[in-house]
Amino acid sequence: MFDAAPEYLSCLRRDPFDARHLCALGLRGFLLSAITRQDSDISLQEHRVTCGAGDVAELQKLEKEMAAPAPAPALAAFPLFASRLCFSPLWRQILFVTFPRELIVFDLSYSTALSVTPLPRGFGKFSDVMADPDLDLLYCTHLDSKLSIWRRKE
Repeated sequence: MFDAAPEYLSCLRRDPFDARHLCALGLRGFLLSAITRQDSDISLQEHRVTCGAGDVAELQKLEKEMAAPAPAPALAAFPLFASRLCFSPLWRQILFVTFPRELIVFDLSYSTALSVTPLPRGFGKFSDVMADPDLDLLYCTHLDSKLSIWRRKE
């Protein structure tokens, strides 16, 4: 068992290239990468995905409004604050990470953000992300019930 406290884990995804590999993402940007080895051991790597100051300030405000730490899941404790990830179906070790107001392309090999795109004005906060397996597209849902499609910049 791995205890990520005081981080709130909010997303768990499996690598499409390697079924033994999964990642868990926390609301503050904590990223845990776990790979099962042949000898029944598990290799854990901790990463930090830096999210924008606005998202951090919003989460801190929500935490202060809670009287005590929530024993409930992150979604129950913070229903309007989501961090999600999906693996790229085209490139190994590349993740697409969303925080409420940012879309981040993250490289697990180098533990660094390759691209950070703020949410444009007029868009509701991100709620989920999914990569298209055939095209170079990302599908994102928003808290205002809208769907956006993102294409990689050339």
